[in-house]
Amino acid sequence: YYVRNKSVSIVDANVSNLKKVSEIKNESNKKNIINIYADNKMLTVISKEYNKSSGTATRSITTVETYDLSDINNPKLLKSNEIDGNYIESRKKGNIIYLLTNNYFKIDFGYTKYKVDKNEDTKRQKKLKIESTGIELSKIMYLPFTPSRHITSISSISQHSEGVTDNLSYMGDSGALYMSNDNVYMSSLRYSYSKGNEGENTEIKKFAIENGKFRYVGKNEIEGGVINQFSMNEENGVFFVAHTKNIFRSDEKRENIITSFDKNMKKISSLDGLALGEKIYSTRFMQGKAYMVTFKDIDPLFVIDIKDPGKMKVLGYLKIPGYSNYLHPYKTGYLIGFGHSTNQNKYGNITTDGYKISLFDVRDFANPKEVDVLNIGGKASSSYIDTDHKALMFDNKRDIFALPVYATKVTKKVYDAKEYNDLIGEFDGAFVIKVSEKGFNTKGKVAHYTEEEIADNKANHYYDYTKKILRCVQIGDNLYTLSQGMIKVNNINTLKEIKSLKLN
Repeated sequence: YYVRNKSVSIVDANVSNLKKVSEIKNESNKKNIINIYADNKMLTVISKEYNKSSGTATRSITTVETYDLSDINNPKLLKSNEIDGNYIESRKKGNIIYLLTNNYFKIDFGYTKYKVDKNEDTKRQKKLKIESTGIELSKIMYLPFTPSRHITSISSISQHSEGVTDNLSYMGDSGALYMSNDNVYMSSLRYSYSKGNEGENTEIKKFAIENGKFRYVGKNEIEGGVINQFSMNEENGVFFVAHTKNIFRSDEKRENIITSFDKNMKKISSLDGLALGEKIYSTRFMQGKAYMVTFKDIDPLFVIDIKDPGKMKVLGYLKIPGYSNYLHPYKTGYLIGFGHSTNQNKYGNITTDGYKISLFDVRDFANPKEVDVLNIGGKASSSYIDTDHKALMFDNKRDIFALPVYATKVTKKVYDAKEYNDLIGEFDGAFVIKVSEKGFNTKGKVAHYTEEEIADNKANHYYDYTKKILRCVQIGDNLYTLSQGMIKVNNINTLKEIKSLKLN
């Protein structure tokens, strides 16, 4: 089930009959598909579009459609729900979709001209005009000391029943979302630009969920900001959050903190003063431990004991060049970090270099080790994992993972009798890598370009977006790589190409 060209292509993945069997098309060209959930012979498609409401405000509408996939040749629309607001994030638990959307009051600070009498000059009077969101104000929850133009709504939609199961709206913005089995935590960043007080705080609200119904539990504030969902965690009823204070600063007033809260969002304790002058790039909570990567000039990996939320402590740390944007658990006592290597330029500044994959051994909490490093390409090399961890395919049975990578290399170029460094594309596709406790072994690479196109693209930086691999999917012994224009199937063990399907 593949989102492409504002539609969902349904492809029979059987290699003996690889073909697109049906397609769910958008009725409107303005509608963009944001997310899909496919299981239990049901497909939920979440999309958004912009409509002009009464007045001048352009409003976003989020649509949730559920299809019956009993016959994949003919998906049947079971239900469709429209929710006013811009899609932020969603989660699925059982047969219920939890959806976070954001709306706002449009405020026009325009001016109107008027004359007192014909002998006087035209004067201007300030005019304040507020356009409503359309949400009934009596149904919006207002929490004290949280003024905002924005309204955040969380809705629950059952795949089986009609309509929206429940909806709760509050005045305020929303950022990173974390959901456990029983609760939803929503963060909201507040900036301060006052002189001498440049920084921000984040308010975190907790909502209990039960059978699709919401109940507001409480809120609290932390200093600084939260980077993503992996910076938050709930364990044994305690909520933990990793955050960076004074993120706008680059001196030692910027610090990193882990804070714990009880079930009512009352603060238990904070472990602060971590990596002064740096900021958090990735966090992973696992089995009573927090693993945190910070970065400015060097990349420390911290191992933090959070088993006792009132007495959290650093057990050990490792300082290495580069940084990890995403930490992935591997076996017991290992982590794989995906990020970038770094270099110091001739001016003494730290700059990013190639794409870097690290294997960390954290079995000895006091002495974490970097077991192996795989460096890919030169400066500006990247992977979609940088912004979306779902771009990683991991086969735990075979200890094989695959990821889309754009790799560059630096060559010399002469212009006006002077030699310069020139950055050109070296590879654009997917890396397939075998991992063990000892390190990495690159099994091979898969690309959707022909050999002739690869030779030509090395000089043209791989500009054909339709051939960029966006996702890697594993079914049995087959590895499927997906771009906008093609699905290619390779044997996951030998990487021998089995079949390909061009999409139009």
